[in-house]
Amino acid sequence: MVHETGYLSFIPSGHELLSVAEDLVSKVFDTQSETMAVYGDNLVGAVVRGLPDWDPILAATADYVEGAVFVRESAKDLRLSSGMEALRAAERLFGSGAIHHIPVPLSRAAVADGDRSRPSVPCPDHADWPSVTIVIPTKIRLDLLALCLNGLAKQTDYPRKLEVVIVDNGAEPEELEAVIAKNLASLDIRIIDRSGPFNFSYLVNQGVAQAKGEIVVLLNDDVVPISPTWLRRMVDSAMDERVGAVGVRLLNKDGTIQHAGVALGLCGLCGHMWRGLSDADAQNYPSILAPSRRSAVTGACLAVRRSLYHEAGGFDEADLQVTLNDIDFCLRLNGMGYQTLYRGDAVLIHDESSSRGADIDIAKLKRRAAEIETFQTRWNTHDVQDPWFSPYFDRYSESGL
Repeated sequence: MVHETGYLSFIPSGHELLSVAEDLVSKVFDTQSETMAVYGDNLVGAVVRGLPDWDPILAATADYVEGAVFVRESAKDLRLSSGMEALRAAERLFGSGAIHHIPVPLSRAAVADGDRSRPSVPCPDHADWPSVTIVIPTKIRLDLLALCLNGLAKQTDYPRKLEVVIVDNGAEPEELEAVIAKNLASLDIRIIDRSGPFNFSYLVNQGVAQAKGEIVVLLNDDVVPISPTWLRRMVDSAMDERVGAVGVRLLNKDGTIQHAGVALGLCGLCGHMWRGLSDADAQNYPSILAPSRRSAVTGACLAVRRSLYHEAGGFDEADLQVTLNDIDFCLRLNGMGYQTLYRGDAVLIHDESSSRGADIDIAKLKRRAAEIETFQTRWNTHDVQDPWFSPYFDRYSESGL
């Protein structure tokens, strides 16, 4: 459709423009001369499917904008057959800054188009894969560590032998050695003894200091690989010099989502995106299943170049000893100009908080409160709107609905 105000709209079959669309889109084109294409959120029946801001990483594997797309009439090269093709062309010709997301629905589909096909992301391949070190802090739950190591040995198809640095925070030596002995043939395992008061940032930093791999993967001992290609997918992104931290999709044992990236501003702080969402519901949101941008990812499974880890100063041992150190690390990398990426096509199980339990005594609660205050002050998370998490979603719920 050609509009009097000088732009074209691509309206998919079965969709209709909402009354607010023309005014909102005209205002963007009138006030932002650099904008060449505009899209909004999706409305299916009465349900809003909020979208992230323009994400070329996600657009490379998923047609995630289902509703109307608008382009300047003067940008004749964007007159293509579909809205997603027009957006991808705008990215190629003008760059990401030429694409504007209006975080409200601009068109409506009366009914869903049926089951959405899952994004197909081929496993990457390289002639020369970098060396990798897995850093695993551990202490009490050696049964969980055994499952984790077994997953690295038998459920990970990385083409080079993995170095594993286990940071021992006080495990029974004989029991720890017995767990490790079962996996020595497949993994290059070293133990460093760092007994003493629990300081997760210190333990992680000590493990990375002993790492030899070009890529470091921080891994909780309660995380278990279930998809053999998970590490190749992570490392593929971590090798990109534009990228800082790389995270994965973590599932609870019942198959629901535990982590699909971290959004800033949830509950005035931050939170795991889509927590508790079922596998069936996740199919409605390609950004859950495919590689895409995030503000941060959890340190329960995080990959980064070892040189970049040190350049950023590692985890904050002084002020964020136990909580929020991973998010702070990602945000510092972002501030250095690197992107945080989430690999929704790399899937593991996370038996969250099984290793050390919840913070329930007074001292732990006070420590947590102090760390939250430090984080909020440092990153001003009270009012921030995360670009990868729609403002339509409930800011007081991690489910995203």
